[in-house]
Amino acid sequence: MRTRLEAAKISEQLHARSSSANITTLHLIEAIIFYERTIHADNERDATTDLKITLSSVLPSPAAD
Repeated sequence: MRTRLEAAKISEQLHARSSSANITTLHLIEAIIFYERTIHADNERDATTDLKITLSSVLPSPAAD
């Protein structure tokens, strides 16, 4: 039979491992969110550039007037 001190120590160790796993999970979630936002921003930038290229090829240049 374990003593209360041993049980408390084991409980503390399990809590520390659990906290460490939670922090690791949190970092993973933050990394995924950052990655998704980066891709979204990059796609928006590409769409804006594509629109500018399309408009510039359709509309006459003001310098041509």
